[in-house]
Amino acid sequence: MAGSGAKAGAVEIEAPLNITAFAIDAGIFGKRQPRVFVAGQEVKLAGGAGLRQAGRVVLELRGGLWTHMSERAAATGFLTRKRPGIQGPIDDAFFSAFVCVRGTGKAWNPAVGAWAEACLERFADEWPRYWRGDLPVKKDVDVTADDVRNRNLILFGDPGSNAVLREIVGALPLGWTRKRLTMAGVDHDAATSAPLLIQPNPMKGGEDRYVVVNSGHTFRGKDSATINYMLFPRLGDWAVMDIGPAAPLDATGKIRERPVACGYFDEGWGFGG
Repeated sequence: MAGSGAKAGAVEIEAPLNITAFAIDAGIFGKRQPRVFVAGQEVKLAGGAGLRQAGRVVLELRGGLWTHMSERAAATGFLTRKRPGIQGPIDDAFFSAFVCVRGTGKAWNPAVGAWAEACLERFADEWPRYWRGDLPVKKDVDVTADDVRNRNLILFGDPGSNAVLREIVGALPLGWTRKRLTMAGVDHDAATSAPLLIQPNPMKGGEDRYVVVNSGHTFRGKDSATINYMLFPRLGDWAVMDIGPAAPLDATGKIRERPVACGYFDEGWGFGG
């Protein structure tokens, strides 16, 4: 809001709660000299009138004081945090343009490959049934730069079968080899376990889009077929699924899976301390 007295024309913001960074649309300053007060503290703004060209002012809490982040720092820091539109959970990826990406390579483990393909087929069956359209699906080898910029990428498979997943797996907060899957510091057998997760797309041009691994909606067809208050996220930002022979069959009678761990990523899209 606009300040008064010594703060006349300034933007004043009450003490933000539970966040360590936020952005202000620079257009709010109009033709005035940009000034910002947060919780009574004036934040020194670098760039002066040039802030209007930047389009936004990103502020970060450091050592108990709010500071102005440079555009370069914002690009590498702010854009890797949870923020409006890029905050999860998994189901949020389906509220804007997306494309499912089917792997065309050989899966590291046959059970994981078969499970991932069955999950994609389940999603492809449920989508037109309840959401009135054909599920958009592409092969991994056909994903374009336009897809990266303009769509959330929903990747099915593992780093052996899905070329896009193989490209970005090193930027995801998990360990994944042919033998071991590590999530939140816990090891799982990669032959009978599979990860589900949502993350900001680490590919060039995809900063304002998601990648999702091995998941459509986390609610299922039986929920969609009832009443709409059943359509809520079931797994948060990430999960580990047991897909071994002891896992129960889903409602289709074709997919064995059981969540053995799930949760939310922290503000920096990691597992935190």
